[in-house]
This record gives sequence, C-alpha cells and structure tokens, in this order.
Amino acid sequence: MLGGGTFVSAILRLVTTVGILAAVYFLIIKPVLHTTESISNDINHSVNTGLATANKAFKHANISSPKVRHKVRSDVRTVIRTSGNVKTSNLPADAQKLLKCVQKAGTNITKLQACQS
Repeated sequence: MLGGGTFVSAILRLVTTVGILAAVYFLIIKPVLHTTESISNDINHSVNTGLATANKAFKHANISSPKVRHKVRSDVRTVIRTSGNVKTSNLPADAQKLLKCVQKAGTNITKLQACQS
C-alpha cells in the first residue's frame, strides 16, 4: 500500500514534479526562447542589410568628405528617429539626392537599394 509517508510516495511525488517541470520547459519555455532568438536574428539581419545598403549608396554617390558623411549619417539617423524631413540645403547635391531617397524609402530595404542606382 502507498501511504502518505512511505519512501515510494516521496519518489512518486518527485518524479511527478520533475515530469511537470520538464513538460513546462519543453512545451512553453523552449518554444518562446526559440521564437525570441529567431526574431532577434531577423531584426539584426534587417539592420545590417540596411546599413550595408546605406554604405553602398554613400560609395555610389561619391560622398568622400568625412564631415559630409558625418552630416548625412546624422541627418539619416534623425529621419529614422523622427520619420520627418531634414533640411538638406547645406549639403552637396549628391548628398541631398541620397538623403531624399532615404527619406522616401523609409525602412523599405528594396527602395533603399534603389537609391544606389
């Protein structure tokens, strides 16, 4: 007989607890962690693709002055943060064209890549 204080009863409670904890881990915690990791990887990939595209657009637009590059990057960051328009009148024509293209493209990678051509 299985009584309340026997050794077998204690082992059964322990096995049941471990089984429940294992089920919670494999059915809830592990899928959530996997989904979170997948989302993080997708976001990192999108950001890296956007930065690479912006760097290619800089090279294509022949923006060689470090000060101009810094100004354009600063303006692009402002546009991304505020989703508004930035005054470009004090920038070279190529930089103005690039910045306007980035403003129009927003976060669309395909449109950002079109800025290169």
